Amino acid sequence: MGGEKAARTLSIVLSPQALAILAFAGVSAASCPEAVAWAVPLTASVYAGLPAVLVAVEERRSGSKDHEFSLDQRASVMARCVPAYALGSLLMLALGLPTPMWGLGLMYAANTTLNLAVNRFWRMSVHAFSAAGALSLLTLFYWPEPALAGAAILPAVFWARLRLRAHTPGQLLGGAILGALISWMEMRVILSLP
Repeated sequence: MGGEKAARTLSIVLSPQALAILAFAGVSAASCPEAVAWAVPLTASVYAGLPAVLVAVEERRSGSKDHEFSLDQRASVMARCVPAYALGSLLMLALGLPTPMWGLGLMYAANTTLNLAVNRFWRMSVHAFSAAGALSLLTLFYWPEPALAGAAILPAVFWARLRLRAHTPGQLLGGAILGALISWMEMRVILSLP
């Protein structure tokens, strides 16, 4: 029973919404430190707050817990996030935030669309996708700290999601590999790195 409580806590602390705050704070600190005080709350409200509200509403409506949604419920939440993420990116562009910031917003829209497409036929772990994605893109700005953090964060995500029986090992591994590779490549393109 205690392990289940710890797994629930880790699933919340290392949720895609919480990791969005980490990703935007890290990219903001690296690309526009003068804007961290207002850019991080702005991005947190769009990329973490909105999905958290939508998840809470869906959990309440369906009686689900621990993000244990059917594929249709997951698709509904993700589909409502994509336009908000795209608009958030446009808002950051209009406010003059640097390319890595609004580019990260576009990454969230694109990656959520990708997750939505995969979700139609396979329950890939969005927790693992988000954790590996955030850590891999942050390695472009800060090396080696994100890689070292990944050594603790990814096993914690895997353990929690397995303990809650939310995913199979394959769904976790698939989410982590896809999240790391896609996010790494997208940010390299955004930063115009070879």
